[in-house]
Amino acid sequence: MRRSLSFGRPLLLNILLFISLVLSLAPPVQAGSYLWTQLPYIGETYGVGAWDQAWVNAINDGGQVVGHDQTAAIPRAFIWSASDGMQYYDNTIQPNLPLDFLDINNKGEIAGMGYYIPVYWSQKSGLMQLAEPSGYGEGFAIGINNKGEVVGKTYSPGFVTSRAISWNAQHIPQLLSLLPGKSQSAVSSTGNNGDVIGNAFNNYYVDNLAVLWMKNGGMKSFSPLPGDTQSVGYGANPKGEVVGYSIDPTGDIFSATLWDKKGDIQYLGNLAGFSGNLAAAINSSSQVVGIAYKLGTGEEDHRPFIWTKKAGIQDLNDLVQGLPAGVTLREAYDINNQGQIIVYGFDSILELSVHGVLTPITE
Repeated sequence: MRRSLSFGRPLLLNILLFISLVLSLAPPVQAGSYLWTQLPYIGETYGVGAWDQAWVNAINDGGQVVGHDQTAAIPRAFIWSASDGMQYYDNTIQPNLPLDFLDINNKGEIAGMGYYIPVYWSQKSGLMQLAEPSGYGEGFAIGINNKGEVVGKTYSPGFVTSRAISWNAQHIPQLLSLLPGKSQSAVSSTGNNGDVIGNAFNNYYVDNLAVLWMKNGGMKSFSPLPGDTQSVGYGANPKGEVVGYSIDPTGDIFSATLWDKKGDIQYLGNLAGFSGNLAAAINSSSQVVGIAYKLGTGEEDHRPFIWTKKAGIQDLNDLVQGLPAGVTLREAYDINNQGQIIVYGFDSILELSVHGVLTPITE
């Protein structure tokens, strides 16, 4: 028995060492590869005034993209699709003022904002202003689900108090409940199951807490990572998973996080060499996209990431086929249930912002 044990342990160790060597030489698991589709030029995303910034804001499951174009004299909204190309929309409610489309559902209905007013758009109704409760105004509509229910944010006079708000399919407004101990709230997005994700706070820069308003009328909050002091919720999927970020006591370091249906938190990790990151969106397959950044530098050092349970976190620049020479992707904003991702980047040759769609390559 002693001879058997004495011989068996070294053999077992050698086998284990061989397996670990093979695994270390194997290529890392990747989330997949993507094809790059560049949108027409819509303007610069950074380095200009707030209302003159160009954005790609959301993508639905049909691949329609909405956002904000600033190439015209008056900033305008757009809808882009591979089949129809770019379609531009002016603010017909407030002529000569900006318009921004912020979200689009699978029916093509849109939530957005004019100049400090919440708006809804559909092919049938055209652009219409959404009413806000008495005593509130100057808000915006940021999310819309497939039932046509809209969510957003509204303010008391002078922007003193912020409140999360929803509109039902008949466009009737309702302030969402406040979390006990918090006097203000804001919405980030809505899930197609009727849930709404956002934040509760007394002072937005000091005591944020991620919250989920559930379709059944309940409400729950999500704690930050151990040692951190704040949490921010950005996106949710029908599984009840929520993504966003946890904030350290200095307020400078964000950590991309995922909360499961039970409220348990998971840190998603970060790209090598980056100080912090945030998770912007999650789809029904639990794929997460977001932005990594370096402390003390500008958007030139931002990088877009994708996280999956299988592959972990990866720089999307490493996964894209057909990216033009000189283009570096910087930020990822949304992912649909087909796995398509909308991104912003910069062309160092032309010295222009670029925006596009990443489409998964299927085997």
